[in-house]
Amino acid sequence: MLSTSMATLMNILIEDQNNRLLPSHTYSVLSRGDPAHTTSLSHQQLQDAHAKRITPAMPGFPPTATCRWNLIWSL
Repeated sequence: MLSTSMATLMNILIEDQNNRLLPSHTYSVLSRGDPAHTTSLSHQQLQDAHAKRITPAMPGFPPTATCRWNLIWSL
């Protein structure tokens, strides 16, 4: 079993490798974002980023957010 620090390091390395191999893949953009800039986004910018990056497989906002899967589910 890996220690927590080693497991974290392995996760970082695996994420980095996957992001380099699949730069346009949905999961290449981590939801953590940049806290210094995340709080300066307007509500519309946040919704636009969400609609562009979030898929039905990884919903990160409640259904009240405007995104592709919410529009489909609302029909």
